[in-house]
Amino acid sequence: MRSIEEAVGLHRKLAEKDPTINKNLAISLNSLGVGLRNVGRHEDAIRAYEEAVGLLHKLAETDPTIDKYLATSLHNLGVDLSNVGRHEDAIHAYEEAIGLRRKLAQTDPSINQDLVDSLRSLGVDLSNVGRHEDAIHAYEEAIGLRRKLAQTDPSINQDLVDSPRSLGVDLRNIGRQEDGARADEEAEGLLAT
Repeated sequence: MRSIEEAVGLHRKLAEKDPTINKNLAISLNSLGVGLRNVGRHEDAIRAYEEAVGLLHKLAETDPTIDKYLATSLHNLGVDLSNVGRHEDAIHAYEEAIGLRRKLAQTDPSINQDLVDSLRSLGVDLSNVGRHEDAIHAYEEAIGLRRKLAQTDPSINQDLVDSPRSLGVDLRNIGRQEDGARADEEAEGLLAT
C-alpha cells in the first residue's frame, strides 16, 4: 500500500501544475481506497473515494470517457459506506454508479457484470434499511442480467447463487413465502451445477 500512497502523493504534486493529471490522481485514490479497505481502514477508504469521486465528477463534465472510472469509484465508495453502517449514503452512491453503468452498458456490454455487482450491493443496503420491495427489484434485475451473461459464460452461474438467496430473504420479509422458497431452490440448483 505504501507504493499506492506514494503514487497519490506524486500525482497530487503533479496535478498542482497540470490539472490533466487529476484523472491519474483519481485512479490512484481509488486504488488507495481498495488497499485501505483490505486492511480494515474503511473511514480512510471513504475519504479516498470521496476525493476521487469529486475529481472525477469535474472531469466528467467535459470528458464522457471518465464515467467508467467514476462508476467504479462510486461503487467502491458504496461498499465502504455500507461497511461502516452508512446504508442510506451507500444507496445513493450505488444508485449513481448504476445509472452510469446502465448508460455505459448500452455501448459496452462487458460493463453488465459491473452493473450486476452494483445492483446486488444496492439490494443488500436497501434490505438493510427495510426497503424490501426495492431490494427485490434490484435483485431481480441483477439475476436477469446474470442469466443473460451466463448464456455466453457458464462460469457466471456460480456468481448467480447469492442474488437468489438474498432475493428469497426479502421475499419472505414481505410475506411472499412461496416465492422466497422458489428463490432458495434456484440458488440450491445453481450450487449443484
